[in-house]
Amino acid sequence: ENKIPLHIQRMIESIHAKSLLQLGKFEECIDFCKSLRVSRQKDAQKQKDDVEGGSTVVFHLVEEEVYALYRLGRYETCRDLCRRIVDKQQQNAVVTKEELTGLQHVYAQCLYRLHDETNGLQMYQNLVKEEVVQDEEEKEEIYANVMALSVANHSVSILQNDEEEEGLVQQILNKQHDDGVVSYDLLYNIATHLLLRSTSTSDVRKALVLLDKAKDECVRSLQDDYDQVDDDDEDHDDEEGDAAEDVDKEAKKQNDMEAELNKETAPIRANKALGLLLLGGDENCQNAKRLYEKLVSSSSTTGGGNNGVNNAALVAASNNLALVQRESLFDSWKRMPHFNQSSSDKKKDSAAFKTPMTTPMQTRIILYNRAILLYKMGKVSEANQVLFTLKKVLKQSSLSVSGGSDGNKARKKKKKGGGTSSSLDDNEIGDAPPAPPSTNADILFWNAKITILESELLRKEDRVNESEKIIQECLSSLKEHLKNNKKGGDDIVLEYTLAMLLLYQAQLKEDEDNNDEKSNDKIQSYIQILSSLPPKIHSKPGVIATLASLYNLMGDTEKASSLLEETSSTSGGGIHAAKVVAMGDFKFQLGLYQDAADLYESFLQQHEEEGGDDGDEDNDIMVVTAKLVRALSFVDEEKAEEYAVRLPLIGGGDYEDDSEEEDEEEENAAMLDGEELEGMDIPRISKKIGGKGKRAILSGGGDNRDG
Repeated sequence: ENKIPLHIQRMIESIHAKSLLQLGKFEECIDFCKSLRVSRQKDAQKQKDDVEGGSTVVFHLVEEEVYALYRLGRYETCRDLCRRIVDKQQQNAVVTKEELTGLQHVYAQCLYRLHDETNGLQMYQNLVKEEVVQDEEEKEEIYANVMALSVANHSVSILQNDEEEEGLVQQILNKQHDDGVVSYDLLYNIATHLLLRSTSTSDVRKALVLLDKAKDECVRSLQDDYDQVDDDDEDHDDEEGDAAEDVDKEAKKQNDMEAELNKETAPIRANKALGLLLLGGDENCQNAKRLYEKLVSSSSTTGGGNNGVNNAALVAASNNLALVQRESLFDSWKRMPHFNQSSSDKKKDSAAFKTPMTTPMQTRIILYNRAILLYKMGKVSEANQVLFTLKKVLKQSSLSVSGGSDGNKARKKKKKGGGTSSSLDDNEIGDAPPAPPSTNADILFWNAKITILESELLRKEDRVNESEKIIQECLSSLKEHLKNNKKGGDDIVLEYTLAMLLLYQAQLKEDEDNNDEKSNDKIQSYIQILSSLPPKIHSKPGVIATLASLYNLMGDTEKASSLLEETSSTSGGGIHAAKVVAMGDFKFQLGLYQDAADLYESFLQQHEEEGGDDGDEDNDIMVVTAKLVRALSFVDEEKAEEYAVRLPLIGGGDYEDDSEEEDEEEENAAMLDGEELEGMDIPRISKKIGGKGKRAILSGGGDNRDG
């Protein structure tokens, strides 16, 4: 027999499958690969070890098959096939290492599309840990997806400060600083991560700088793509082309590029607006408002795009615009985004039609914000209905979502924006997609937030006893979880949640107490409340500074001073900048200007001796230096001027907004005088915008495997 050698046969089959993919004939590719796989599985079962090449022959086109399934938006089928191969690989090698890595990419991406962010993130983190990918561009792709999935479902667990995740962020930032070769997806995702976990203006400013760089890289990348198209067109054009037709082509190309650029940069602009909100100040707030208004109006004008990334940007813009523009509760209600999962250009039976507009984190925040607005509007039953929906989506399995966005390439370089706008003036809640938090601790955190709002709703109906009962039950449950938490990994989240409930309970007691109570007795009660907070919360700089201020109000300056000095000396690894600021402010308020100056100067000298050059500390050093200048201005003006000169050099200057609204003050932000420095924002721990408990949300992580 003239039998074709197996390796030649496999090569021909592979070329045929790839040709079908190139032609966009995904259905034919699936049929070809599947029929071949099923046929060889039957042969393998009959002949077992007699089949040449073993099980690797059976599955040698599986990568092409899952890719075609992904492109068609059949994410559940694609996920199940990937899972089968990964499970088989653990028992017996059925694909090569390179093929397995590719399958894991698509597998994780399907989990993301099906809103199973937790398992998708775990898969990508394993790829990072195992270092199976050596290609730099492929590594960058994985890093971008790690950050995207991390952002999509994070909440209070970010307080745990995942060392591996933070190490990855710093590694990428160092690379970007060294040679600037980082894709805009990755820059955008890291900026989103920084905004999410930000506890100081340093993180926010760094995120804004990265967002500007992401936008520049996006423009450059798109321009390169369109230039390449021009080159290809020129190669195929006849020499005697129609001049008018060329002009039309150029105009169309320009319009297409502008439309795609607007779509691609929408998430970047949405998160830039959030960064401005987090920086605070009337001017930043107004600039953020203008950015959000442009995003919303642009979406309503163009009808949005066809992809979840732009949908996420629209949801973030709509939610945050409702928080910024608070002329009336009704206006805020009308601006809140809704959970319209459809897309006008999709068929109702398609996977893309069923794609949720929002990430799980966005879904939770939007529902909670809607409940707060209804509470403020006095609509108790409607607010309870929204909270019921929120509790339901917290428990739902993310695997119940059966769709995703339309199938673009699973392996392409750029994330594709898009998505159509939802009905922003509909009064119905809509079908909220599943939004289970990533950890059990996060579920307890959200349940506690819901309980607090339910308590307020009960009080509106004068059901005070029931209100107190549900708070006490929630507290007891949390304490029991803390007691039984053997691993200890969730302690910080549970303690944060416990502190939130204790402070709320104390606030209720304060509202009910007689206002004739003696001042010192009230202050003492506040001290007892703060002292009763969980250890990890009690040791926070903000709590320590508040306790010191309360002792100072009672006239116990010695206790206040010793508290600050004791906590700073036991902090380990040097004094924390926030505690130095708290202690220095305390001394400054007492008129001890020289003591405050000595404290600030000692911290700066220690930082220099330790060779402190970490960019993460730039803002802390700037704040301490500004405080030192202020204190020295009372006792040593010449020395104050010496330190003041150093301020513009720290961190290479302040963030400059490159939006259309930037003005001369922003361009000269680095040149600040003493009074301006004294009034600057210092690191803060709250990210709440607007009224009670309402939260701003991010537009979500970009994803360079976005399809």
